[in-house]
Amino acid sequence: MTSYVNWLLYGVGGIVVAGMALLVAFQERLVYVPVLPGLTKSYSITPARLRLSYEDVWLRSADGVRLHAWFIKLFPECRGPTILFFQENAGNIAHRLEMVRIMIQKLHCNVFMLSYRGYGESDGYPSQHGITRDAQVCLSLGSLILTFRSFSCLGSCYYLGILFFLTWIGSIGSSLSKD
Repeated sequence: MTSYVNWLLYGVGGIVVAGMALLVAFQERLVYVPVLPGLTKSYSITPARLRLSYEDVWLRSADGVRLHAWFIKLFPECRGPTILFFQENAGNIAHRLEMVRIMIQKLHCNVFMLSYRGYGESDGYPSQHGITRDAQVCLSLGSLILTFRSFSCLGSCYYLGILFFLTWIGSIGSSLSKD
C-alpha cells in the first residue's frame, strides 16, 4: 500500500515539475501577446479615422530593431507638451486610440505612441529586455520627468504613469531619422 502512495506522490510531483518547467520555457509567449485571438497584427484604424492629426515615425532601437510610432498632435502645427504613451500588453496602439483621443481632449497635449517590437508594424519579437530597449529609445528623445495622473475615462478610472516631454517639440518627425 505504501509503495502505491509513493508512486502516486512521485507521479504527481513529476507532473508538477514538468508543468513548471513548461511555464518557465514558454513564459514570454504567455506574457507578451502581440496579437489578440481573432484579430490581425495590422492596425484596424489609424488616428486619421478619429480625425486626429498625426505623423508616422520610424525609430531604431539600440539593437537595430525597427520600431513604429505615431506622433498625434493636438493641432497640426502644435508645439507643446507631449505625453509618451506606452501601451499595455495585448493588441497594438490602434486599440488604444479612443483612450488617447480622450486624453488629448482633456489634457490638451500631444501624444507619442510607441508600438513595441513585435507589436503592430514594429519588427522583432517581444521580450522584457527588448521592450526595455524600445522604451529607452523614446526616453532618449528629450528631457523627461515622471508624473502620475488619474483621470476618468468612459466611467473607469485609469492610473497612468505619464511621461511629459519638457522640451518643446515642433515636428517630431523632422528631428528623428526615418527609415
